Amino acid sequence: MLGLIFLLFVASTAVARCEETSTPLVLVVCQGGPRTSSLMHIISDAVRRAGMQTNDLYDSDGLKHRWFAAEMEVLERARMSERVTAAVYLYDDPENIVAELIQRKWLYSVAQRTRSLVALVASPAYNVLRNEQATIDEAAAAMTDLLELEPHFDSWVAGARTAGFPILFLRSATAWQYLANISSFLNVPLNYFPPPDAVRGDIGGAGPEIPKEALDRLQATYLQLRIKYEQEGDAFILRHDTPPRPAVLVVSVGGEGTTSFIDMLTRAKIPCNHIWDDDGLKHRWFGAEMALVQRLQQRGHRFAIKAVIYLWDDPAHAVASLIRRGWLWDQAEKTRLTMPQKQTDAYRVLTSEEVTAEQIAATRSDVLEIEGHFTSWMRGAATADFPTLFLRSSTRWKHIDALASFLHVPPNVFPEDSRQEHTRKSTRPLAPEIAAMVEETFGNLTTMQKSLGEFYVVPRRGTLSSLFSSSLSDPLVHPTHPALSAAGFQVTVAGSAHSDTYEVLYPLLVVSTVALLALSLALVAWILRHRRRPSI
Repeated sequence: MLGLIFLLFVASTAVARCEETSTPLVLVVCQGGPRTSSLMHIISDAVRRAGMQTNDLYDSDGLKHRWFAAEMEVLERARMSERVTAAVYLYDDPENIVAELIQRKWLYSVAQRTRSLVALVASPAYNVLRNEQATIDEAAAAMTDLLELEPHFDSWVAGARTAGFPILFLRSATAWQYLANISSFLNVPLNYFPPPDAVRGDIGGAGPEIPKEALDRLQATYLQLRIKYEQEGDAFILRHDTPPRPAVLVVSVGGEGTTSFIDMLTRAKIPCNHIWDDDGLKHRWFGAEMALVQRLQQRGHRFAIKAVIYLWDDPAHAVASLIRRGWLWDQAEKTRLTMPQKQTDAYRVLTSEEVTAEQIAATRSDVLEIEGHFTSWMRGAATADFPTLFLRSSTRWKHIDALASFLHVPPNVFPEDSRQEHTRKSTRPLAPEIAAMVEETFGNLTTMQKSLGEFYVVPRRGTLSSLFSSSLSDPLVHPTHPALSAAGFQVTVAGSAHSDTYEVLYPLLVVSTVALLALSLALVAWILRHRRRPSI
């Protein structure tokens, strides 16, 4: 009798496990913080009523907070990856998440799951994370993404391209407005969810109150992430075939006001590369930039180049700006194709802690390879599938209307202060002897830049006409400008109305093809007429 009971127990356990391993699984992932636990319970209850399963809400399976790649590794090890039919990614205002976790003293425990690497000992992030008594003011003062919320979000956005299931990205604070969308996405009856007002009450209101100074710092830290949320919306679905989002690349050698320019565009809701260069797209040469964009797209990043804006200005002032901030060596690693040898003057000035603009000018060396960087983008722009704007940074305030036309946005998206001239800290006049040395080093570059003008557009390859009407006050120069020839290279836009080579060669090619075809037909006809007939 006992043996029979034991066999029945084993059989029932095997059946239950078989059912469990074949039950569809819905992943519910979050960044932590307010509202997420209650919302996860609501979604999980509805999913289970529909005969499916979710990951553990208390994270006993380690699937609640991980980056996409780490999540897939856990699923593979547990042999659960084939069961996943959909995922729901919950996010919220990053400053509220940080404040809520600090209030509950959960900051470090959540950071161990949301961060790709634990913060290094003695770093500002580590000191705040490990201090259970840390305040929101201390967290804000660190001016760093303590939980790595932005790369966490980016990993799931990129992961949607390779995942075998769709992902619903949902803002927790407004999730109650999208219950019908959640129901449709998960294929779960809507009546399995509580009414919207009940859901709104369960997930609660705003998080803890944050002092204004701390709030300002947190919003500055998470500016790029907040803009990504605004651009995508409170609820959106990504699948493997979701097209990439067009974005504007802003590029320069540095020291040109690039960060403030990207900030202006992002505040106008114009998607750009990362303001702090986390994606590495801010300072590369053209060829390296295109290779990196391709690698990012292959990894699933939703990035497609809509247009490029190349900021340039007086190279001496750019170098002086980088010296003032102590960024010269770091910037050289981005703008140079190869770093200089140790015995060279360029290496000595780049590694010197007390270097001045005068000392660099005295070397008569382009230590940042500014001319090569600029030339690479001039060459690349002529063959690119996107338009490129070369804009002088110090006078960009004069061209806001033309910039808006280039980006196909209304001019009023930019604030009024963007039309005002700003004095840069690095624009003090150079001594005459220093100016002479700078002219000797950058004479060819400055001549070409001044000849092009302050606002210069290279249309995308294959464009038959200019991107702008002639009514604009800013003179737009076609890329066959004589200054480019003076710089030692030719620029030709394929398919352009100004491309003489194309206009001449194309008709010749057509005529030659037709003549060759007619000659071939005549030869075949002659052979058929004069071939020897077989004797009977």
